[in-house]
Amino acid sequence: MGYNSTWKARRHGLIEKGGTMLKNGERIEDLKYKGLRIIRPPGGFTYGTDSVLLAGLSRAGRKESVVELCSGAGAIALLFGARTGARVIAVELRADLSDAAARSVRMNGLKNVEALQMDLRDAPRLIGYGGFDAAVCNPPYFSGGTRSPDEIRRMSAHQENGVLDDVAQCAFRLLKNGGRFYMVYPASLIAGAFASLTGNGLEPKRIRFISHREGKAPYLLFIEAKKLGGRGAIIEPNLYLTDINGDKTEEIKRIYHEQ
Repeated sequence: MGYNSTWKARRHGLIEKGGTMLKNGERIEDLKYKGLRIIRPPGGFTYGTDSVLLAGLSRAGRKESVVELCSGAGAIALLFGARTGARVIAVELRADLSDAAARSVRMNGLKNVEALQMDLRDAPRLIGYGGFDAAVCNPPYFSGGTRSPDEIRRMSAHQENGVLDDVAQCAFRLLKNGGRFYMVYPASLIAGAFASLTGNGLEPKRIRFISHREGKAPYLLFIEAKKLGGRGAIIEPNLYLTDINGDKTEEIKRIYHEQ
């Protein structure tokens, strides 16, 4: 970086770290897959187990186009894009998170991933009706209860700027006929999830319950839905995070790329 560019970076509250432009208070986290890293906003939230599971359980071919809705700092888009090789567009409302995601994409040199800032309700008009083979989303789902004081963490969990109906409507408009929509959602809210999906032309086709360990009730639900699909779904075996000894299961190790 030359003198002039260094001065401009400092003027705009940016620093260079490892060849990557970071804003003050940001830091880089290891995604633990193919050397991927992600920029974490100051005091913010980048990703959790939900994101890793969604990126690991969703499917796409190298020649397919995928859109991620409510993408936040871009963890799912980075992991999914690197794993599948598919073209991925990450759509996020917040400009600061979208900007961090775009810089993470550049930092990792992923030519097949792009981060765009926009309201998801505008996405079909801006990036194309019926232009995607698949869509993924880890949507905000709680409408009440105690809210985190951290704004990014709160927005990732609570329905403040978009409800599931908005996500489902947007996914329907973005997907090709027969396109796939992937999401994770609390198992306790299964009725609302199914109502939103089927009410917006997305028929659940593959369902998997996720538990912390065998003998525990599922806390999370993974759904693959199909645009204008027929009735009938496959219920896959439960996914357990740990075994009876508290160790990660073999499948979780594979999803976390630990083997």
